Amino acid sequence: MEPEIQEQIEDLSSCESGDIEIVAQVGDHWRVRITFPVDNSAQMELIKLIRSAKSQISHLFGPPVELLEFREILSKTRTIKGIVTLLTIGRKAAQQGKPVVRLHPEMTERGELLQDMTAEVDFFYLDEFDAVITLKRMRMELEKAGVSLDLCDLRSLEKKINQVSETQGSVAKFVLAQGKLPSGGQDAELEYTFHTDPESAADLNEYRLSRKVKEGDVICQKVPPKDGKEAGWDVRGEHIPPIRGLDFKLVGGEGVKVSLEGTRVTALRDGIALMSRTNKCIYTLAGDRIVPDQIEVRVKPLVELNADDVINMVLEDSIEISGNLKEGSVIDSRGEIYVRGDVNKGSKISAGADVLIDGDISGCEVNTDRSLFGGGDANKAKISAQGDVTMNGIINQSEVSGSKIKAQEILGSKVEVGTRIEVGRIGNDASGQKTSILLGRKDFYNRQIEANRISIDAMSASVDRIRTVFGEEILGRLSHGNIHHLLLEHIKKLHGKGISELDEEEIQALKQLMESVVPLQNVLEERTEELQTLKKKALDENASRPIVVIREKLLDAVDVTLKNKTISVGPTEGGSAIKAEKDGSIKTYPLKEPKIKKAK
Repeated sequence: MEPEIQEQIEDLSSCESGDIEIVAQVGDHWRVRITFPVDNSAQMELIKLIRSAKSQISHLFGPPVELLEFREILSKTRTIKGIVTLLTIGRKAAQQGKPVVRLHPEMTERGELLQDMTAEVDFFYLDEFDAVITLKRMRMELEKAGVSLDLCDLRSLEKKINQVSETQGSVAKFVLAQGKLPSGGQDAELEYTFHTDPESAADLNEYRLSRKVKEGDVICQKVPPKDGKEAGWDVRGEHIPPIRGLDFKLVGGEGVKVSLEGTRVTALRDGIALMSRTNKCIYTLAGDRIVPDQIEVRVKPLVELNADDVINMVLEDSIEISGNLKEGSVIDSRGEIYVRGDVNKGSKISAGADVLIDGDISGCEVNTDRSLFGGGDANKAKISAQGDVTMNGIINQSEVSGSKIKAQEILGSKVEVGTRIEVGRIGNDASGQKTSILLGRKDFYNRQIEANRISIDAMSASVDRIRTVFGEEILGRLSHGNIHHLLLEHIKKLHGKGISELDEEEIQALKQLMESVVPLQNVLEERTEELQTLKKKALDENASRPIVVIREKLLDAVDVTLKNKTISVGPTEGGSAIKAEKDGSIKTYPLKEPKIKKAK
């Protein structure tokens, strides 16, 4: 026995009170000697004295009277004073602890998290001080947590406290107060008359036609946001205003006019409607939500040409070419390039925006800083896109590079992809040549960097050749507005050097050469900036792991390379997914069929 307890027992003689004497304590048990007279009320007197003994124990040693109970009679002895009874009183086991008040947030329909919308409590029969829990103590804890008592269901709380007192148990997660969510607003919307994505249209022709606008056409209309109507409150009693609808800024770029109220965009010229978005991320309980912060609409000039008139061309504007592009044609534009036909052997297309080709892409090279959309097949072609490559047909014996690639079938081709391939079937070509897939953003962007460098070198060489024709002084002053003046100045210099008068064809050739200088210089500047952007992207280690999705069948084995490691995968009988794992390994999984919900 501990020394402190022993001392308590030795001093128990001082605890006498009339006919009650506490003679010993062992843990949560006490021995009590009670003396009561011998008569007909002896039993009632004993019960009364036991209650008094419990009160004394509670007063001297701390446990609540409610937790003390009579255990057993150890002995009874008849004396002159009466019956001397030695009995034990013990403490009942009861749950105890400090009352806890918790405030919980609640999520709006849009995903925002509003704090302190629910108050719940935990409490026990006894608190941390061995005191029986009371409504007064719970009110004190609620006020300490900042909960408005006016919003609390105190009547229900009192009932719970009474139940706990009867059962000597506990209550957990009892919701005592509930705030009210404010009503939600309606986000701003943009209604527009054209397709912003080729895949949203029935075909590329519908996409093209929807975006061709005339001067005076209303291109889009903004529906302003609306705020919610009803306010709410939290469990602290704090007012929560109605939720405001999210807004975005509608900006007019070149070739358009925005109305004074900022809700309507009208075309100021004929051309192609373009839309670009600047997004922002909103963090919500439901996850990160991407919403528009600014939407810019513009109309770019459109140069419409017949395929027979295209040989070698450098432009800044978007181009629409009708017919099959002739073999060996070279086109470089900072805008979109749309070919309403096939692109044939030996041709080369370079674009700063999307490339759209209605027909087949055969034996040629296509490069774009954005995405490529093809309506037909790609045969023995070389396609490179910093964005996505989407082919409605088959990619056969071709080299294709893109951030994401989508096609019906890939046969005997070399494919480089940054994040994802989605294809119906993959296999060998007719001659048995295997398809190889290079996965990973870093390798993809490194190859884009190399292609960009080659393009920059080629354009720089072209500018140098033009410089030898016109001289450094004329090229230094050249702009869109003074081409005619500088051309005449150059012709006069030629006459001064004794060169005979030029014919109309020679003058036209010099004019075309001079007109190509400014676009080439602009392209060079943009390509140099893009080169730096690509270098940053190549170093991005946070990009998602690449995946290849084969919807129908992996017809033959394919070579898949990731970080200089190559494995052979397939064939498979059904759909499959080839994934890059966290550890850098490549694994193949059967593609799960989507579950079809049965009607109830």
